[in-house]
Amino acid sequence: MFKKMGKVYLSVSLLYVILGIFMLAAQDVFIDVAFYILGGALALFGLVEIISYFAKSDSFIGLTGGIIALVLGLYMLFNNKNITNFLFFIFGLILLADNAAGLKTVFELRRAKVKLWWLSLLFTLLFMAAGIFILFNPSWMAKAIIYVVGIMFILNGISNVWNYFMVKKSLRDLENAAADSMPVATFNADGSSYDPDRR
Repeated sequence: MFKKMGKVYLSVSLLYVILGIFMLAAQDVFIDVAFYILGGALALFGLVEIISYFAKSDSFIGLTGGIIALVLGLYMLFNNKNITNFLFFIFGLILLADNAAGLKTVFELRRAKVKLWWLSLLFTLLFMAAGIFILFNPSWMAKAIIYVVGIMFILNGISNVWNYFMVKKSLRDLENAAADSMPVATFNADGSSYDPDRR
């Protein structure tokens, strides 16, 4: 059982490493492939929903939802870079706006004479700076996230491979220990078993 499951576990772990290396080596290609897969799946789902609606069979999100899914999927297929930049632009905008609004809370902490109010100010300004940076560099942010995820995939895969061989070695040691502890039968010249304690 362990051999079959172990091979699957090892294969998945190696795939993690390969995928992580691919994400580090070809970030732009990975983004394109990811959006092609997501866009194609979403477009296919929308098309199935539209057909199901007109065929009067069970429809999960109905005609309107199917059309929206189909259009969004097609847009992702042909404008993936624009969507990536737009999403991270919105993320940067939210980060900037949220922390700009948080400045009021920081100054209220200062008026209340909270000892570490300046620490809250420092983090707020750092996050505002990060939001501004993402606004003007959304594609860089996407690549940075893929880079971090790629490293995590590689480390996770290596860790899993290490665990696999450690478990395999432990099981082999247990089997050897069990084999060594088994009594060895001896026989007399006539073929009967020999018991040294019986006289």
